[in-house]
Amino acid sequence: VGDEIKVIYRQVYVFGKFLCLAAVIYLLIVLTHRFWLPSMANYLKIENEPRLVDLIVVATPYRPRFLYALDLLQKGYADRIVLLGDARIKMTWSGKTSLELAKNEALKNGVPDSKIYTHHSTGTRGDAYAAEALMSLLGLKSAMVISDPLNMRRLSMIFKDTFARSGIELTYVPINQRKDPFGYWWQSSYSFVYVIKEWIKLPINFFML
Repeated sequence: VGDEIKVIYRQVYVFGKFLCLAAVIYLLIVLTHRFWLPSMANYLKIENEPRLVDLIVVATPYRPRFLYALDLLQKGYADRIVLLGDARIKMTWSGKTSLELAKNEALKNGVPDSKIYTHHSTGTRGDAYAAEALMSLLGLKSAMVISDPLNMRRLSMIFKDTFARSGIELTYVPINQRKDPFGYWWQSSYSFVYVIKEWIKLPINFFML
């Protein structure tokens, strides 16, 4: 009986130490999260200023990306744009794909049809392959790739690998945002999901290069 009691005491002691350690770790996380959590989002971002290039590359499913790319085009940073997106999925409210809607809007804003290129793509790697093939075909030497700030680290990794032997110069430009919403990204359901998904995809895409 005495040995059994000692075993029980030992188990309680070990469990108590585990609970204390867990409590200390939890308190450290709670007390310091505002210092290290922002770094998780900041690492995903790459910030470059727009520059004169031969082509602007943008994926169309996310309208803010397209609008920013169109604005840069109209300001003369490039005279050609390639719109990338899924050519199969149509919007229920318009009956058109994001590619069709983006191209129509560009045309309405005075962009010549001959300066707009569209290509079916369902992901970042497909975007990179399509852009590299188009630029090689046209003999273009530089491009700006437009995307969301939190998408930039992973996107640039994939594009750099795809364009490695092309001799084409790429500049990665995040969409323009007047106020940085990512300082407390864990408090926003949208930003929280975005950051976590990017951190899941980043190592997977790295090992797939």
